[in-house]
Amino acid sequence: MCGLRRPCWRIAVRYYDTSALVKQYLQEAGSKLVLELLKSGEKVYTASLTYAEAHAAFSRRTREGRLTRETTKRLALRFDKDWESYDIVVLSENVFRLARQMLYRHPLRSADAIHLASALLLARTSPRSSWSFVCADGRLCDAAKSEGFQPIFTAADSA
Repeated sequence: MCGLRRPCWRIAVRYYDTSALVKQYLQEAGSKLVLELLKSGEKVYTASLTYAEAHAAFSRRTREGRLTRETTKRLALRFDKDWESYDIVVLSENVFRLARQMLYRHPLRSADAIHLASALLLARTSPRSSWSFVCADGRLCDAAKSEGFQPIFTAADSA
């Protein structure tokens, strides 16, 4: 049940960029919010780029000494298992062309533009009328909002 004290996120389909999706595996600011969103059991939409970016996030934390090799292995295996259940936008010429447009329209990094383009193509080909864009990057959330998405900012947990 949702109301004034509990946000109603079920009204939209959600696209997750990597910065948000990895929060279910790594204990950091925003992890509780992402776990709450994922509890709904609704499909997870993301780009194929997320696979490499998530593993990069795990390995970087290992190199920095923030995760043990054993923990990293466990998280990587869990991510790979979950990956099979995600709906993936495969990178294509259409994604790259739209990402190019996003780079000239918004102050984004290349990977962020690819995520936004992936979500836009997915939304354009879906009969759903309302899409949310879940991410932990303020600039990317702003760009997603200006492109018609309902952004869900996951850099911190809600109070």
